[in-house]
Amino acid sequence: MACKTYSSIFKSLFIQHRSFSATKTPAKVWTSEESRKLLDLVEIHGTNWVTIQQHFLDRNRKSLGGRYRSLMSKSADELKNMVDTGPQSRVYESWTKGEDAKLLALVEEHGMQWTKISQHFDNRTVSTVSQRYNRLTVGSKIKRGTWTPDENTQLQSLRQLYGEDYKHIASVMQSRTADQCRVRVKYLLSSPVSVGSLKKNQLENLREAVKIYGTEDFRLLIKKANLPATLNHEELRRYYWRELDPAIDTSEWTKEQVVSMVNIYNELDGCMELVQMRIPVKRSLKDMWTHYHAHVLNND
Repeated sequence: MACKTYSSIFKSLFIQHRSFSATKTPAKVWTSEESRKLLDLVEIHGTNWVTIQQHFLDRNRKSLGGRYRSLMSKSADELKNMVDTGPQSRVYESWTKGEDAKLLALVEEHGMQWTKISQHFDNRTVSTVSQRYNRLTVGSKIKRGTWTPDENTQLQSLRQLYGEDYKHIASVMQSRTADQCRVRVKYLLSSPVSVGSLKKNQLENLREAVKIYGTEDFRLLIKKANLPATLNHEELRRYYWRELDPAIDTSEWTKEQVVSMVNIYNELDGCMELVQMRIPVKRSLKDMWTHYHAHVLNND
């Protein structure tokens, strides 16, 4: 019998490898239990996927990050259904008045150390403890899911005023927790496709491109201004009209203008985007938030 050559052996192994690689293993479905566990761990470690992966033996970091982004993109009701239903869903008992009093006393003693506090309860996770405290102190205003452009602008303005004091920032926003604010700031600062990450020279390139090509097609402007190709053109369009519109007045604010802006903001139930359309002289949204918070701070 003729001996096989190295070429024939290599070819045989290559065909076997290609056949094996072509058979894809189906992605493992996330259970409600895993989703709750992931949210609990993010409350503790933030988005440190290297650390969190140690708690998931069969999930890689890409899978963890993708699942977390998917959960955060849902509305509050959708998120509740995703983590509270399924074959492995646990039954949560209602909080008693005694537990509420105990929780408030523990926060008074230890601060917001949710991991430590949760150890004083037999059937409460880190996530449920922190969420219950938020409901007791802030009410049902805390939101989960996609951040609106208005929230992003408000968050960035507050960070300029208060630095990394996220507890104070959360108390001013009232719609997001300190951990949500911290994670969101980290995302906004690290995301290469966020409008907020654009440099001064890139914004100047955009202004020059607008002079030549107008404002009809922001996809075209992204190309002509040499901006990141993955930048969302609708986000850029909104940002341009809110922050870079040539009609925006950049002069000093008068006290009367600030008071008028605050009054309109209160009349419109806190929607600064509508306020921008109502004030007589157009100002940038970021500038408006800065003056609003400075006014509130000075009058507390």
